[in-house]
Amino acid sequence: MNNDFETAPDAAATRSGRPFRRRVGGDLHVTNFPGDPDRLWLDTGFPVEGWHGRPPSRPGRPDFPGTPIRIEHRSNDLRWSHEWWEISATRIQDDARGTERFVYELRPWPEGQILRQGVELSSETARRLTLEHRAAARRRAESDRAALFMPFFGLLPAPDQEEIESRHGLPPGRATMLTALPLLLLSVYGVLLAFAANFGLVGDDVSLLAKDFRYLLGYLGLESAVRLAMGLLGQPVGSALVVVPLATLRALAPSRGSDEQLPAAPGEVPRGSAAWLEATDVVKRLPPNNEGRERLEVLSPLPKDHWRAQVDLIYHADVPYLLEERREVPGGHSFFLEAPPPGVRKTRAVHHYHPSEVREVYKEERRLKAEAWLETLAPLVGFTEPQLQLELAEFTNYKPYRGVLQSILFALLFGFLSLRTGWAMFEGAEPADHLAFLGLGVVMVWENVVRAIRLRRGEITPSFLGRLVSPFARKALRWRPDPSWPYPPKGSESA
Repeated sequence: MNNDFETAPDAAATRSGRPFRRRVGGDLHVTNFPGDPDRLWLDTGFPVEGWHGRPPSRPGRPDFPGTPIRIEHRSNDLRWSHEWWEISATRIQDDARGTERFVYELRPWPEGQILRQGVELSSETARRLTLEHRAAARRRAESDRAALFMPFFGLLPAPDQEEIESRHGLPPGRATMLTALPLLLLSVYGVLLAFAANFGLVGDDVSLLAKDFRYLLGYLGLESAVRLAMGLLGQPVGSALVVVPLATLRALAPSRGSDEQLPAAPGEVPRGSAAWLEATDVVKRLPPNNEGRERLEVLSPLPKDHWRAQVDLIYHADVPYLLEERREVPGGHSFFLEAPPPGVRKTRAVHHYHPSEVREVYKEERRLKAEAWLETLAPLVGFTEPQLQLELAEFTNYKPYRGVLQSILFALLFGFLSLRTGWAMFEGAEPADHLAFLGLGVVMVWENVVRAIRLRRGEITPSFLGRLVSPFARKALRWRPDPSWPYPPKGSESA
């Protein structure tokens, strides 16, 4: 295959008239053709998302150009013949070492063609594209490894399954089904063994094993049937045998876990602490650019993925800016904003930015996670006092009536099981053992019958178990939205 990837000094290449190739930044290179000033090549080791060539013309349809690109000048002896270029064609070609390269052929931007949002290609943006590609490759490798453990992810709480989906693209509903179906088959098989043991159809060892675990197998069968049905509907549901212990550990140690730590500008502050919740972005004014347009640098602990470079208009202190560049720095992220050039500029979105949005964005993120936990543990939250449930319902999707009803059904089931266990232990057991189960069962059934009657009247009645649940449910109130946002107190902006 003919290979034009030759590197030569600029002056020598210009005199000889042969093409020469130079590095723009990262893994992007540009090839200049001195004999053809209306021709450039860009080659990379990976396909760049959003870069496309001019599609072929079709009869009866207008022509659409390829992606517009402007490449910065890096030396005085090298000047492109045109400012804006169009990707006219793309192809894959091997270099001298046999490595596959993606080639983008550039031609001058057609005269009269409307120039919409183009790509400003500099050494920094080229380096960022390369880093983003490598990071995406690492994420794909991590997702492939995570897929091997997908049958176990379905046991985790619904918020964790949804977070795994956002990171690795693994459907949470399918993960729930993959864990529910084997457990359902196992529990059904165990229950059948238990019935067979009552008729002496299996050996003593199997009979003893089935009888010892019949309650656990029965619960697993019921739970797995519900989880399988929800998984078929695409709804993730974790197993209570994993969800409850995990929720207890997280409630007792909220500062543990890799997702609980995030550096806050300008230093390292534990995420969720009082200092973090009082943090703001740091906004620095930079010297104007060569055209006199204002420039800002924003240091933030959050990546601000909702800001799109050269696309969105960002208002700070009533002054519009465009995002020119973003970088990862120790302790967070750095964003360089620049006032747009004079004239009308169409943008896709407008953001009214304030440095204090960092804590509100974080609170919103935590609120969504707390909301998912409240939906998962609604039968336990329904035991708490009415005022707490009403406060939670103000800023989450938690429904007090549904939560109380689920808590009543859960408590009645537990009460009847306690009565059944106490009665079964009546013969051959110590009086204190069966009396404790019988007493607990009577209290649970009586209390929740009263709660059910009052619920029909529209009254929310707490349970004595609410004292155990309230401290954990009350922690969700920390993520209540600030009613003053987006109008923070005057003087809180950084300059």
